[in-house]
Amino acid sequence: MGEVKLVDPHTVTFVTPDTLKLGVYDVLLFTPAGFSAEAKQSLTVRIDGGGTGGASASGGASNQGGTAGAFSLGGAPGVLTCGGATGISCYQELVPEIAECVDLTAPDPAYCESLSAPGEMAVDLSDMVSGGEQRIYLRFTIPAQPPIQNLASATLRLRTSTNQYAAGPASGDVWSVAPFDLAGLSQVPALLGGAPISANVGAVLQDQVVNWSLPVGSIPGPGGYYLGVIPNSIDGVHYYNRRSAVPPRLILNYAP
Repeated sequence: MGEVKLVDPHTVTFVTPDTLKLGVYDVLLFTPAGFSAEAKQSLTVRIDGGGTGGASASGGASNQGGTAGAFSLGGAPGVLTCGGATGISCYQELVPEIAECVDLTAPDPAYCESLSAPGEMAVDLSDMVSGGEQRIYLRFTIPAQPPIQNLASATLRLRTSTNQYAAGPASGDVWSVAPFDLAGLSQVPALLGGAPISANVGAVLQDQVVNWSLPVGSIPGPGGYYLGVIPNSIDGVHYYNRRSAVPPRLILNYAP
């Protein structure tokens, strides 16, 4: 087991129970042989005060209980935040490496975006300009599962734009799709499994957060996670893409 070195703007210290203090720190990981490969990645630790519970594990000591207290590790590809009133649960919000739409008449993400607006992507059975079907494809990287935690739920979250055409009668279905990279979108990734993993959630408005609950079993181990949002209506919906101020999110919730 290596040591953990906390580095803040003022001090450099090795962690022992008597030196651990509240604050926000950068973290470097050491192995007995020196720097580990993982130490090359920037991580952040936030340590908040525990709750006001009793001296035993039912209270706030060591963040095992109490009404407050959190411990978080951050860094690519997302931030793991842990805390809670009874025991410790964790969650992560991941931003996709790819979040683009493709018009099947000319499967090029730049062309599809040009049919909407900069920073947007659409799902539509028949675009009013191209006449083609438009789909959204997303690629996330799933990190390693935190120790002593089990994946309890997963949610895909998109936000509709303020475009006058953003609202629609159907959000679109979420499917598992074949692995792809950005160049591979020109080949239109295949839909997998014969049915969506999360169905259309109904009508959506402009500037609305839209959530799809995803089956935990669809989440792979560490590595790529590939999704498609497939249209249900000729009255399409416009969402913000990865380059916008409100990119898509994959929210993973863990429990002990």
